[in-house]
Amino acid sequence: MAEIEVKVLGVDPGELRRKLFELGAERVKKGREVNQMFDFSDGRLFARGGYVRVRSFSGRCTLTIKERIGSGPFRESREHETEVSDPGETRLFLEALGLGLRRVDEKDRESYRLGDILYEIDEWPGYPPYLEVEAPTREAVEAGLAKLGYHLSDSTSKHFHELASEVYGKPLPPNLKFED
Repeated sequence: MAEIEVKVLGVDPGELRRKLFELGAERVKKGREVNQMFDFSDGRLFARGGYVRVRSFSGRCTLTIKERIGSGPFRESREHETEVSDPGETRLFLEALGLGLRRVDEKDRESYRLGDILYEIDEWPGYPPYLEVEAPTREAVEAGLAKLGYHLSDSTSKHFHELASEVYGKPLPPNLKFED
């Protein structure tokens, strides 16, 4: 499945929630995600903007393979995802295929759906929150931004791992977890 998205930095989560509810968006998810990121020892997936991920959230676990397929103002990726029953067994499966666990990250995420647009407010430990807008087309992403008063020029297509050092001046630690 193709995924097209952008991020808007420096957002106020409370104000975003208010606007999304006013627009009639439905909150479809809220909570902490644990993301185990896998790659080969030579880093070939990360180097191309891709990865294999095992995500745990509210007792649910998914296995995702993602590869970046476009560059420019939109982050365009090809994503294949399936639900798995056991993150530990999934890790062993991936390791048997030659992939290794490269990092484990946590983030708090709130997801809202409005038509075919997905809005996600992400908060990583030690970094400011941002908004991610995802839709099936570039035009729909731009329309999703406009509904909240943003323009494409207000957004970035960079991955959070790039933003951490380039924008926030804080390179990511080996694993990014909340301290609670």
